[in-house]
Amino acid sequence: MRVRGSYGKSFHAPSFNDLHYPGFSNPLLKPERSTSVDVGLLSELKIFGFRQSLELTYFHLDTRDKILFDLTVFLPRNIGHSTSSGVEFRYEIVSGNGLLGWGGSYSLVEAVNKTTPGDQAYGKQLLFIPEKSGKLWMWVSFGSWRATMAHNVVGRRYITDDNETFLDSFGILNVSLSCRLPLGFVKGYGKVEANNAFNKDFQVFPSYPMPRRTYRATFGVEF
Repeated sequence: MRVRGSYGKSFHAPSFNDLHYPGFSNPLLKPERSTSVDVGLLSELKIFGFRQSLELTYFHLDTRDKILFDLTVFLPRNIGHSTSSGVEFRYEIVSGNGLLGWGGSYSLVEAVNKTTPGDQAYGKQLLFIPEKSGKLWMWVSFGSWRATMAHNVVGRRYITDDNETFLDSFGILNVSLSCRLPLGFVKGYGKVEANNAFNKDFQVFPSYPMPRRTYRATFGVEF
């Protein structure tokens, strides 16, 4: 079992598009400045031949002039003061022979506006940041092949400062089959995948639907 922690300060400048994209920019944007701290517990153990790992983390982020896109004016703007606090949990178990593994992760985030007491946005969740999200995954290996299945879940995301309007939560299943084969002095690899396997209709930004089911094949060699 291990305990870890960190403390840091960060700086994020507005992008070129944030400042100069015609019709959708704000040349008055200030850079973000933030202070962060996190503490976590990590544990690894072996029970009945299965290797298990568990990770639990608490974090807190204090940000000045956070840059967010405002849908009411369709321009990026600064949030004078905001805080983000939450917990992240991750668990994975792998068989002793390494042929089977499954696990999951979960995040709970409270990202709120702390700029002006009494304002409709004060104490409300920041735009586009889900309070809850998670992932479940499973993989099976056989020889040089591995089949993987992962289900990602994203909670509702607010699109107005008063948190009255939001985008619905969604869950997306991705599956893949990959292989690695020795080819003399090089190694060949290949992967075929189907993303959004259940052909879900969802949005991460209002009025911009994401692609439905998609397929991809990748092949290459490593020297």
